Amino acid sequence: MGPYRQLTWHPLLAIREHCLKCCGGQPDEVRACAARKCPLHPFRFGEQSTKGPQPLKAVRRKCAHCMGGKTARVNRCESLDCSLWDFRTGRNPHCGG
Repeated sequence: MGPYRQLTWHPLLAIREHCLKCCGGQPDEVRACAARKCPLHPFRFGEQSTKGPQPLKAVRRKCAHCMGGKTARVNRCESLDCSLWDFRTGRNPHCGG
């Protein structure tokens, strides 16, 4: 079981953790992130607006990008230490959504 596995884990928290790791653990770097094409960018603060993209769909797109654009590979991902791993299929396994 990876270090990010928590039954109360929420996709927005996973995205925040992923963004922090991407930015070397520096919240100021997350705030200043210029990677606007990243599907996780709108959710980098661990929050969601009432309109716009959905975080689970954004995680799925990010995972597909990580797998070289091959969506079939996403389900077979073995990166258990990735904070997005639980949500890679575009569903929240902790609440069935």
